[in-house]
Amino acid sequence: MSNPLEQWANKHQGNFMYKWSQYFDVYHKHFERYRGTNVRILEIGIYGGGSLQMWKWYFGKYAQITGMDIDPFCKKYKEHQIKIIIGDQKDEKLLKSLDEFDIIIDDGGHTMSQQITSFMHLYPTVAKNGLYLIEDTHTSYIPSYIDHNVTFVDYCKKLVDVMHAHYAGGKFNDFSKMTQSISFYDSMIVFEKKARKIPKQTYYAGKERK
Repeated sequence: MSNPLEQWANKHQGNFMYKWSQYFDVYHKHFERYRGTNVRILEIGIYGGGSLQMWKWYFGKYAQITGMDIDPFCKKYKEHQIKIIIGDQKDEKLLKSLDEFDIIIDDGGHTMSQQITSFMHLYPTVAKNGLYLIEDTHTSYIPSYIDHNVTFVDYCKKLVDVMHAHYAGGKFNDFSKMTQSISFYDSMIVFEKKARKIPKQTYYAGKERK
């Protein structure tokens, strides 16, 4: 049975939207807890403006939605609850000027340099217990998008190692302290933030095996 987002997309008659079908379950799994709240959302990459309308419908009347795109044409997609920023997702000055968001969705240009630059600057600014979701990570396997010495998928794989480094005597660094989980899906990666401390020894209960 399709989830609410997929049902909405199948009936949508507003602005144009292009999404892979497998995304809807991932969205609903991670985003449902924010429905009906004053959640602050940034979507990088506006394209036809349809997904901004989808978030407005899904999260409800208290949601604050911001779309960012390099194309000035996208200004036309501004409406109630939806703010538009025109700018490049690799513009470090712009990235540093952005407000705090609960959810950031990177559906921008999909090149390695764009995905890595945006993540490096914006992930630390995501609100406590927030989410950073990157779409179309299959571009890590398409040569025309690989403009960096490491693909975005490989970059994220290394962050899995960083997250666990303290178990092998490595540093429990800022990334480890703020990251609860990294989830890899078909063409999508989701980072969940939550303040963490170095795990203590496992608690044991019951009788020892003899």
